[in-house]
Amino acid sequence: MVQADSAGAAFGADPASGRRDVAVVGAVRGSGVHLVSGACDADTYHVDRQDAIRVVQAKGNRVLDDSQVRAVADLVLRAGRFLGRPQDIEWAFEGTQLYLLQARPITTLGALSDPAAALSLWDNSNIAESYNGITTPLTFSFARRAYERCIASSASCCACRRRCWLKNETPFATCSA
Repeated sequence: MVQADSAGAAFGADPASGRRDVAVVGAVRGSGVHLVSGACDADTYHVDRQDAIRVVQAKGNRVLDDSQVRAVADLVLRAGRFLGRPQDIEWAFEGTQLYLLQARPITTLGALSDPAAALSLWDNSNIAESYNGITTPLTFSFARRAYERCIASSASCCACRRRCWLKNETPFATCSA
């Protein structure tokens, strides 16, 4: 049994906002029993992918120093890479040794899009249905230009502004709209 000096929970993505570019670390002194039961509030830290730490909440002296916060953030991110999706972990420090106590997927992420992710524009056009017969390089060149104009026109009708098109230039590479 780990005799924890500090413990808590960490998330490989922000479960409240859905942001995948930040790890969230919650920490209390001693074992995490009081945190899990809701008997006490944890110090909360956000760690971005450049290892910058933002203290969201700390009462009095911080439970973890910066190196410990980064170690926990690194642990939750490594667990997520190993298991194939962002994780919700429980962890503990005994002295300087960090222990992974439990890991499970963050269940709330399924319903949340990542607000920090690049916007993707999808369409369901299928070139084989539109251009039957032999598809040559000329067909693809023509179809690409036609679809780009069609998508740009549709985006324009949906109040997508020109600066939005320029920011996402690749889908509209040959547009003149």
